[in-house]
Amino acid sequence: MGEHDVDVYEKARGIWSNVLQINEADPQHTFTPSLDRPFVTLTFAQSIDSKIAVRLSVNSENVRYPQPIILDNNLNFPLDCKLLQMPLVDKKCHYPWIITKSSSCLKKKAELEAKGAIVILVDNEYCDVNSGLPKLTHILRVLKDKGISKLMVEGGATIIQQFINAHYIEKSNVVDAVAITIAPVFVGSGGLGVSDNLTSRSSEAVDTIKLFQNNYYERFGDDIVVAGRTCAL
Repeated sequence: MGEHDVDVYEKARGIWSNVLQINEADPQHTFTPSLDRPFVTLTFAQSIDSKIAVRLSVNSENVRYPQPIILDNNLNFPLDCKLLQMPLVDKKCHYPWIITKSSSCLKKKAELEAKGAIVILVDNEYCDVNSGLPKLTHILRVLKDKGISKLMVEGGATIIQQFINAHYIEKSNVVDAVAITIAPVFVGSGGLGVSDNLTSRSSEAVDTIKLFQNNYYERFGDDIVVAGRTCAL
């Protein structure tokens, strides 16, 4: 691991240790490299950047690679995605778990599984009647049954909206902490606001939500990361 990568890792470690109030002496704290269970990341297939998986030149026994979990409603996951290639190059990388609807193409499912992916089918009864998306509560239940108790949600905006709605509007208490990266760029009209579609239980639009408290700030190059624990419900 290069000196820059070590610095980035230690900064991230410091943020989450403070935000989640992790006890460094606790053998079960999130950043202990001896844990059997890897970090788990959840994202939409449409958000995948093929360069994300190899952004850092990490080569250290002290850093664990994430277990990627992909939500892909129509099983459009590309067969040449780097997430399927990296485990062939580095045995510490994990093949992705792909969550999709049971109506997805079985031929594509077989092709992905032949390349090492684990495809998890969700029956229509566990999908939202309006959006057709698998219900968040069911996804979390499935992951819990597979031994996943801690999850980092990477995005994109749709899945983050679902978690914010579930936690703050539906009061389901599924979010422990939030991290926001502030970058010195203007997104423009093509951007998608993460809180554009927040609604209350009465389907009324929600203008503002106080996301978190006990904030911590850290600079990473030109970007600033602000993180904090979610406010009490």
